[in-house]
Amino acid sequence: MPVLINARQEIFTQNWFEAKPITEAAIIAGYKPNWAASIASRLSRKVKILARYNELQEQAASKKVASKQERMEILSEILRAKPEDYMELSEDGRDLQITREALKSPAVSYIRTEQVALGKMPVRLTRVGLIDKTKAADLLNKMDGIYAPETKQVYNDIKIMVVYDNSDKRSKGNTALNGTTP
Repeated sequence: MPVLINARQEIFTQNWFEAKPITEAAIIAGYKPNWAASIASRLSRKVKILARYNELQEQAASKKVASKQERMEILSEILRAKPEDYMELSEDGRDLQITREALKSPAVSYIRTEQVALGKMPVRLTRVGLIDKTKAADLLNKMDGIYAPETKQVYNDIKIMVVYDNSDKRSKGNTALNGTTP
């Protein structure tokens, strides 16, 4: 739904969405303070305003929550990742360097560099750890619904309660339990 045509209603909705009390939102929108409470109450029930309010909520949520497509892309990147994808040879050809993509990639769990001695010569050793591919594949399969649904076994459990009434006087509750109607 696009922006509301009535500017005051749009301002009211925007302020209401920003968690201001509806009366305050009505005053900010330009309604008179002595009528703001009743106008705000009426506006907050209008279909167009509720639709706009819900649209604002969806827009805010969509920016924060990863879509199914985004999640599948991330899991696919994890599944296809290889350590050599995140390393390149230095200009002098003596070292392997980590690429900038490795620092941003969701597939990389850690990067460790250490100096080790190889004879008299120090060597820099870099390790790139990747996220578990089987977990990524498992999550992708679940998202695609590849696994068979779980079957639940239902047991019919019948319980019988026996009530004995030894009194001669029967109350309405007792007659109902014995199967007779009052």
